[in-house]
Amino acid sequence: MAAYVTDGALLGRCSRRAWVYRGELSKALAHDPWSPIAWLRRGWASAYHGEPEFAIRELRTMLQLMPFDPLRHLAFIGIGCAHFAAGRYERAAR
Repeated sequence: MAAYVTDGALLGRCSRRAWVYRGELSKALAHDPWSPIAWLRRGWASAYHGEPEFAIRELRTMLQLMPFDPLRHLAFIGIGCAHFAAGRYERAAR
């Protein structure tokens, strides 16, 4: 599972094939749906693809799985970005 998350992260940063990145994250979540880092990366991928509702749901899933994770600030930033992309500016500022 970690290989899918790592491969997906590399593809997402280094490749123009974003659909490959999302596919790798889907494989990672199929193997381990309890992986908070996979949900975090999937949420950001959804945000980048212009799917703010999916991004918010996926990032909230990460926060529910690991409410005290040291990377939780990335989920909060992602949720804010997704609200901003959806045009909910007041919500994004919170």
